Amino acid sequence: DKLKHDKIIRFAAYKQRLILFQGTDINIEDELVKAGAELGRQESYITEIGEFFSKKVAPVKAYYYHRGTPRYFEYEVKQEIDDLPVPMEDVDGYIQLIFTTDRDYLQTVKEKSAGCPEAYIFAFFNNTDEITEHIFNIKKYDYILTNRLSDGSDRVAITEVMNLKNYEITLLNKTVNENLFSSNGKVTWVYKGQDEQVSSLRDFNRLLSKVCDDIYSLTPVMNNELFNKNRLSSSISGAKAKYMAALLTNSDKRDFGFEADKFPPEKTI
Repeated sequence: DKLKHDKIIRFAAYKQRLILFQGTDINIEDELVKAGAELGRQESYITEIGEFFSKKVAPVKAYYYHRGTPRYFEYEVKQEIDDLPVPMEDVDGYIQLIFTTDRDYLQTVKEKSAGCPEAYIFAFFNNTDEITEHIFNIKKYDYILTNRLSDGSDRVAITEVMNLKNYEITLLNKTVNENLFSSNGKVTWVYKGQDEQVSSLRDFNRLLSKVCDDIYSLTPVMNNELFNKNRLSSSISGAKAKYMAALLTNSDKRDFGFEADKFPPEKTI
């Protein structure tokens, strides 16, 4: 305690340990209090979460294992549901995370979901207090950087505040992920207008597979990762051409005329 009081060491939350105090002209704790008083905690901060959310894509592993076709769902952060276009190219579906201060909007989510024929899953956040608190803290760090450290002269303080801000962003994403895949009731999952039970990552993966089996039920089973993809490698593109040539010219021959003791990529296909 005496070392802390004399500003020789301090506790760095983002490292979860004590570190040497390098010296700065400002008291960051006091500045946080001032920034909080200036900004004020507002529920509307929740609408800014998209700027800090880091999760991008969820692969559907079980579907890939059983059907051979890789499927990917992209995360989208929304305040309200806009148009629901058909997923294109590498994206097979969307997971829309709905953050809003309108608690009655869940009914709208269910209505729009019920009428959507595409691979859309919705996660409606019922309680956003903890997430709002993290965003409020991030905005306080931004306020200090902009209003107290804008001249760039106190490099120690700038580095410390940036580290604290990045740590707060990490905590924000951790909180979102924990709420998504837990049974705490803070998130309602919706597909085709119906509530879905998601209390773990395993439940989430099952939901993804269920959606793929529903929307892409006519997809043939092709367990070959050499060619069952959107973008083929140059070697496989060449093998595909050779395979088509053999199919067209040697369709009456065993193994399309490929040598029995050799296994080039086109024969594997």
